[in-house]
Amino acid sequence: MSADLEGLILGHCLMAWAKTHKEGKISSRTFSRKENRDIYLAAKKQGPGEGGSIDVAMLSQSLNSSIPADYIPGILTGIPQSDRRNVPRYLKQLTLGQVCGKISRFLQDGVETGEFPDEEAEALLQEVISAQKSAAGSGLVSRRISEIDPEPIEWLWHNRIPLGKLSILAGDPGTGKSFFSLFMAAQITKGLPWPDIGAPTMKGSVILMSAEDDAADTIRPRLDAAGADVRKIVLVEGVRSPGKNEIDPFCVENSDLLQDVAKDLPDLRLVILDPLSFYMGAGIDMAKDNKVRGSLEPLQRFAADRKVAILAVTHLNKNSAMTQALYRVRDSLAFVATARSSWILSRDPEDQEVRRFVPLKCNLSIKPSGLEFEIQEGRLVFSENRLEMSAEESLHIPEIEPEPGLRVLEAVEFLKDALKEGPEPVTDLLKLAELAGIHEKLMRSAKKSLNLIQRKTGYQGKNTWELSEADN
Repeated sequence: MSADLEGLILGHCLMAWAKTHKEGKISSRTFSRKENRDIYLAAKKQGPGEGGSIDVAMLSQSLNSSIPADYIPGILTGIPQSDRRNVPRYLKQLTLGQVCGKISRFLQDGVETGEFPDEEAEALLQEVISAQKSAAGSGLVSRRISEIDPEPIEWLWHNRIPLGKLSILAGDPGTGKSFFSLFMAAQITKGLPWPDIGAPTMKGSVILMSAEDDAADTIRPRLDAAGADVRKIVLVEGVRSPGKNEIDPFCVENSDLLQDVAKDLPDLRLVILDPLSFYMGAGIDMAKDNKVRGSLEPLQRFAADRKVAILAVTHLNKNSAMTQALYRVRDSLAFVATARSSWILSRDPEDQEVRRFVPLKCNLSIKPSGLEFEIQEGRLVFSENRLEMSAEESLHIPEIEPEPGLRVLEAVEFLKDALKEGPEPVTDLLKLAELAGIHEKLMRSAKKSLNLIQRKTGYQGKNTWELSEADN
C-alpha cells in the first residue's frame, strides 16, 4: 500500500511539480523506497520545464540507468490530473502506513531480542500521535482563492453533459431513457460524433449499471444495434461482501468501490446508473433533501476525482398537476439541485414515435436547444430539427400564470415539504425556492401564512425557519 501511495505522489510531482507541492509538504523524506527517493532528488535538481512538468526523458538520462527503464512510465500510467486534489489524503495515508511499518519492525525486533528500548518506544508513540492528528485534520479547513488554479469546464457532450459532474436524464416510462443512455455509451466507445456536433466525440470506456433490463436479451442486443464496442463497456452487477455468497446491489454511498473498476479503465468517460432510485439504497428516504444530497456526495466525489461524467436515469413522479417541471423529477428537488445538468425525455403528442430530448437545467452553459429522434430497428435516428421549447412545454404543462393566491399556496406546500424534518437555514430555503421558480416575496408570504418560527443559531449564526407545532 505504501509503495502504491509513494508512486501516486511521485507521479503527480513529475506531472505538475509546483502545483503538487502546493497540495502538501513533500520532500525526499516522503519516500521510503530508494528508487522513488532517487527519482525525486534528481527531478528536484533538474526542475520543471515551461509546462510545469518534469522532462521524463532527461530525468531518465540523468539517473544513468540506475532506475529500470520502465519504472518511471509505470508510475505515470493511469494517473488523472484531477486526482491531484487527493494528494493531501495520500500523504496522510502514507504517513500512517510508514508509522505502522516502524511499529511492526520495532515489535518484531523486540520479540527477537527480548528488548523494547524505552526511548525508541517513546519516539514511536509521538510519531503515532502526530500521524493521528494529521489524519484527523480536525478544525476548519480553508484556503485562499488565489491558491486555486482556475480550470475550464470539460464536456463529454458539449454544453449538454459535463465531465466530472452528475447529470440527470428523466422521463416517463416508455420514453426511451434506457435506449438513450445506451446510445451515449455506443458513441463514446467508438468515438462517434454527437448528433448536433460534427467532430468525433471523446473515445473511451463506460461503466454501466442497469437494474431493470436483462443483460443478455436486452442490453447486449441494444448495444450491438447501436454499434457499440462492447469490449469497452463494463457491467457492474453488484457487490459481494466478505464471507457472503450472494451479491448485494451497488449503492451510491459506496461509490469509492467504483475505483476498483476504474483503475483498469484509464480511458473511462461515462458511468450510467439506470435507474438511479435503485442504487440510492434501501434505507434512503428520497423525499428528504438532506438525505439525497448526502447519499449522492460520494458519487459526485468519484466523478470529480476521475473526471468522468455520471448519467443518472430516473422516472418522473406522478404529480402532473405541478406547474414547474423541476418538481416532476423524483420526490425531492435535491436530485435536480445536485446535478449540474438535467434533461427531460418525452414523446411528441402529435406523433408518439418522435421523442424529445429537452434541457431542464444547465448550470454550466447557455441552455442548448432540444433534439428530436426516433427509435428505428433498435437505433436512435435523430432529425435535423432543433427544439426551442421549455421542459414544461415538452411535458405538456400549460404555461398559465397562476393566480397570486395559488402561487402562495405553492410556496406553502414547498415550505411544508422542506421543513418536515426540522429547521432549515433561510438562505438555503430561498435558494432552493428560486431554483423552483418561487421568488422571495412569495416565500415570505407563505411564511406568514404558516406562522413559521424564526430562530437564530448561535451568536452571528444563521436564521432558520421551522414549522410550528400545529403544522408538524
